[in-house]
Amino acid sequence: MYLCVDEEEDENPGNRDSEEVDLHVERGVPVQEVKELLLTGTFQSNNMAAAYLALEVLTKMGYSLD
Repeated sequence: MYLCVDEEEDENPGNRDSEEVDLHVERGVPVQEVKELLLTGTFQSNNMAAAYLALEVLTKMGYSLD
């Protein structure tokens, strides 16, 4: 799982490795929706931890996530 702020889509992405083939990209997901997904158990536990920690780091960096 990756969370990005102000990402830019790669017009010419490289080939994906075999384990990356099934990755799905969601763009423009509001922070509040991510927080709600964390509470519903939608993510696997390792992804929940990654998302939570990413939101904490972004907050400490000064991004407003409300």
